[in-house]
Amino acid sequence: MASRFWLSVICVFSLAVSQGRAVSQDAKALATIQETRAGGRKACATGRTFRIAFSHSLSEAAIVKAVRRFADVRAAELGCVTMLHDNTQANNLEQQIEAVKAWVTQGVDAIVVTPIDERALKPLQLEAQKKGIKWLTYLGTMDQSDGYVSFNHSQSGQIVANAAVKWVKDNQIKDPIALVTTLNGLPSLSPRWTEVDRIFAANGIRIVAKIDQEAADQASGLKATETALKKHPNLSIVIGLNDESALGALQAVERADIAPNKIFVAGQDGLQEGLNAVNQGGAYKASAAILVNELGANIVDQALNAVAGTGPTVVETPTVLASKSDQALLDKLIKNYQPTAAVTPAQEAAIEAGIKELSSQWSTAYLKNDTSILERIWAPDFVYVEPSGHRFTKAEGIAALEAGGERHTVSDASSIDVRVYGGGTVAVDIGDYAEAGTDKDGKSFERRTRFTNVWVLKDGAWQCVRGHASAISTKP
Repeated sequence: MASRFWLSVICVFSLAVSQGRAVSQDAKALATIQETRAGGRKACATGRTFRIAFSHSLSEAAIVKAVRRFADVRAAELGCVTMLHDNTQANNLEQQIEAVKAWVTQGVDAIVVTPIDERALKPLQLEAQKKGIKWLTYLGTMDQSDGYVSFNHSQSGQIVANAAVKWVKDNQIKDPIALVTTLNGLPSLSPRWTEVDRIFAANGIRIVAKIDQEAADQASGLKATETALKKHPNLSIVIGLNDESALGALQAVERADIAPNKIFVAGQDGLQEGLNAVNQGGAYKASAAILVNELGANIVDQALNAVAGTGPTVVETPTVLASKSDQALLDKLIKNYQPTAAVTPAQEAAIEAGIKELSSQWSTAYLKNDTSILERIWAPDFVYVEPSGHRFTKAEGIAALEAGGERHTVSDASSIDVRVYGGGTVAVDIGDYAEAGTDKDGKSFERRTRFTNVWVLKDGAWQCVRGHASAISTKP
């Protein structure tokens, strides 16, 4: 639920919204976060349960991990949604296509995707929509999508640029010079730096270095800032394309022993570490903070609204200035990242449903010899102990399935009991597994086991880290 505080912030902004089977990205209708949330609640009030899948092209990015966590929180709060996440990293198109293919095959209710390549994903979009699966985009746009989850990069760039201009004027900085970092590999982000260019030019701030980063991470931000400082040791402003970049810049500034009152460092996104740096009152003075809790919740509610027709499907999440000039707002933004003390019954029920769904997908992997499912739901350090006592790792288990030694005609998990621990970050399930088929020699087999699996919430997605099975007699 959005608090009264957030509603008061959100109502300042207009949110572009459209409803319908196929939406245009320049929709002119207006909606509020309240309407978006109400639509999600209406969808759940029908008594249906929903599976919503979310694929981001940079799942390794800290801000994406935060967004996924808040999507999971909203799904748990509603109690009717199971969230599925992929592990696409570094704009790897092949990874994204494989994940989306699996979701289309599973028949999820909605797919929300940051499209790495619109043309490559178009056939999957059409196949999904033909099956009745709603197709929404996140940040990137695609024609004939069923919804669009977004925030405004232009607004973000304007916020940090104007904050820097104010700092220059308030501190009477003479001949201010700036470094601006970019990421040209993601052109959709370009307003984050082009708006800075425009506002700085209008206010007499000279950009002496514009460095395109190799990645949107701290290491790249550190490298860019160190490079700029070698040529311009009197640098007065650094604008990072995101908070990760700006945090790297902060390291470079501190290593160069520049007094905090002599330089203005700002990031964009409102990442937890960035907000904490702002709160320390040093060189890191501002972040254009997306209301990341609302953004994560929008993924869930807009997908539900698309499926059930209960509310807005195209919504722009607001961005606000996080700085020491508004300590109350900064405190609220930081508090967003603090975990809740306990898991509510609705959240626990949602986690249980999600774990049961993953167990079902695990069975499907063996039935269809689909290793992509196991790649996604087994953690990198996954270890399983078979009834014989033989242990295998993730790599070994996937290799065995790829080898095709056994062909399953039956693969079914049942009687699954789930328990949730660690404030909703750990789950243990116990259940029965029945399998039948033929081995590599063509001989028939039929086996029943009772399994125990340990699942951990990692970067917004549940993965199995340990498992064990004991044989059960197949005789009645």
